[in-house]
Amino acid sequence: EWNENGLAGAYRFLTRVWRLVLENSDKINDSDIDFSKISKEDKALIIKLNQTIKKTTDAIEANYHFNTAIAACMELINEVQAYINVPFTSEESAKILGYVLKKIILMLSPFAPHFCDELWELLGETSYLFNEAWPSYDERFLSADDVTIAVQVNGKMRGNFDIAKDSPKDIVEKTALELANVKKHLENMAIVKIIVVPNKIVNIVVKPL
Repeated sequence: EWNENGLAGAYRFLTRVWRLVLENSDKINDSDIDFSKISKEDKALIIKLNQTIKKTTDAIEANYHFNTAIAACMELINEVQAYINVPFTSEESAKILGYVLKKIILMLSPFAPHFCDELWELLGETSYLFNEAWPSYDERFLSADDVTIAVQVNGKMRGNFDIAKDSPKDIVEKTALELANVKKHLENMAIVKIIVVPNKIVNIVVKPL
């Protein structure tokens, strides 16, 4: 289905991808990644990449929803932009940046083949993209190990904390109660009950002493 309504938006997106690769090509390290040395920020980007590969592959193969595939790549580009806007947090970060950018180019190549071949060459590759294998996702990196738990006191947000996914309820409660701002709002209060929604929220119900 072809029309000219989306041309300006497509041009802006492709220009953004081009600049992202061009302006960061000198930061890339093509060595193998040591996943035992990656930082929290590195891992978050790797997880987003694998989620995008799965979503893009499913959208193309299962129902030909090309707009869904491109939208997923756009989301990943946003994550990459945020990733490079702060100093690299580990010695593996430069390797991860190159790895992710190359996967993005591969995923966009069915939609903009000549454009992506130019970027592929810009990153030092000598092959043609149509000879490259489609990226596959790693099941280990489809979800984060950590989750952010919100903490409420009588329904009002008083803080949050990161903790391992599916942590025991008593550990979650203890961590919530130790937050400085939560302690402040528990002063002169008696705890009536603590409601824990796994991996999401802790609501502490209190009443005056």
